[in-house]
Amino acid sequence: MGQRMLDVAVVGAETLAGRDLIETLLEESFPMERPALFTIGEEVESATLDDEEVDIVPLEPGALASRDLVFLLPGARPDHRILEEATRGGGVVLDAAGILPDAPLIFPGLNDEDLDEHEDALALSLPTPLASLLAAVLVPLDARARVKSVDVVALRAAAGAGNPGLDELSQQTIDLLSGRDPERNVFSQRLAFNLVPMIGVFEGGATDAEKLALDQLGRLLGRRPEAHLVSAWAPLFHGATVFFTVRTEKPLDREAARAVFREAEGLAVLDDPEQGIFPMPMLAVGDDRVHVGRFVGSGDVLRLVATADELRFGVASPLVALARELLNRGRLSR
Repeated sequence: MGQRMLDVAVVGAETLAGRDLIETLLEESFPMERPALFTIGEEVESATLDDEEVDIVPLEPGALASRDLVFLLPGARPDHRILEEATRGGGVVLDAAGILPDAPLIFPGLNDEDLDEHEDALALSLPTPLASLLAAVLVPLDARARVKSVDVVALRAAAGAGNPGLDELSQQTIDLLSGRDPERNVFSQRLAFNLVPMIGVFEGGATDAEKLALDQLGRLLGRRPEAHLVSAWAPLFHGATVFFTVRTEKPLDREAARAVFREAEGLAVLDDPEQGIFPMPMLAVGDDRVHVGRFVGSGDVLRLVATADELRFGVASPLVALARELLNRGRLSR
């Protein structure tokens, strides 16, 4: 007998991450019937599936009750009672929206083994894209040289704020080039031709988003090294750029760092500055890997640059990879 096609629902299908997820599911021929698409808003939206226009409808009670698998995209905030309907029937919920803080935190390729400890879990949570990017770089370094401390500066693109963020950056750019005073609604300050070092709510020396990223990094590493993070919105549409200064117990020079990352899963080494080859946001867009390079090693201090497409690397690809891992483990059979 052939494999049964899964009944899949996507909540937040109209978002940038939702559209990336649908595209990835189709590209990888994930074994599913046509997915049920739900919007986080109140109006019917639309999407294209197999060259056919389909509706993305508002989520209502009962809509998830019979699903095998439910994807929650960033920005989605459905009523918890609706989610309970999905798991009560034996369905699995994969949360990339951060609304299930007690669910096991899993990022495929980094801590898949934690699935063994949570065999009965019907809800799993994906780390934030920033936490995933930090972990993708630091986990292999920690395994090879033991990370003692890390200082990070993260420049995030407007896509990290979803469709409204892209729209605001675009309109602000047009307004400034046209001699008009731009409006701002999404970002706390003007983003066009500017940097805004405030992502989230500032509280006690850092923002809530920075604290969450470092907390999740510790969970993915299995311990919490000394870590400092400053993040800012950058006037880019797509692609995050992160600057690392890592102190390790075992020294790593440039060649040793290259070797570590070449062997690591999900990373691409771009490190030939003499030839103009190094990580840049434009190269990472549409790629599900983290690009690393510009390595400078001096004793126990290693400096490097990493770039990634937050939505592809941090949301769409890991959600599909996690779903396939659960499928292979026989955990998507209601």
